[in-house]
Amino acid sequence: ISNSLFDTNKLIGEGGALNIYGVSTVNVRDSSFNNNRASYGGAIRLMEIYDSVTIENSNFTDNRVTYDGAAIYFPTNVTDVTIDGCNFERNGAFRGDGGAIYFFSTSNNTRIANSKFIDNYVSYGYGGAVFFGSDSSYVCIENSLFKNNTAGRFGLTNDVYKLPEYYGGAIFVASTETPNEFTNLTFIDNKATRGGAIYYYGGGAIISASNFTGNEAHMGSAVFLGKTGKNSNSISDSYFADNPANSTK
Repeated sequence: ISNSLFDTNKLIGEGGALNIYGVSTVNVRDSSFNNNRASYGGAIRLMEIYDSVTIENSNFTDNRVTYDGAAIYFPTNVTDVTIDGCNFERNGAFRGDGGAIYFFSTSNNTRIANSKFIDNYVSYGYGGAVFFGSDSSYVCIENSLFKNNTAGRFGLTNDVYKLPEYYGGAIFVASTETPNEFTNLTFIDNKATRGGAIYYYGGGAIISASNFTGNEAHMGSAVFLGKTGKNSNSISDSYFADNPANSTK
């Protein structure tokens, strides 16, 4: 798929613009997905892709879902995923996870690079921009911007004890023991109840050369690191400024 526009497609089901199932390789390049709607996968749903998925130089704007993955929805494992040079802006999930991208889990390698995630959200879920489910294997996110992404609805009450728990304003990673790299990233003004920029539950988070500014949460205003197992978490050569935490817990 290349040099194509998918605009204002609507479906009660999965994959508002594209539903791709049971093929070995998927390549999407230089395309735009705007204002598409579905229950799952507002723009694209990719299921049982046996080899690799590559999405390059494409734009995903104003896509919506009721549940998971407003722009891209991966309900099953894919061996290798590369998302490079893409823009995700104003995509939203109402009662699910992954305001832009939802991964049920990843099998071998997932790389997101040179991309922008701006103004994506989940109203009642985890991962305002990107959600990685349980048992995800190697993930590398690098050279990308995450700005003003949100997990959860805010402004409803000033009492932290009455707020529901919504994790990972920009990125949510569930239980994992595989080392995962987050390098040369910029996080600005992302928001959640836990992990304003990143919520990471498990061992092996390697965060380096990244900027965290103006992110907000009640616990872990910039980064929330949960339990660790055999692999420890590390943060190096990074900058943290003006990230308010508003919890009394």
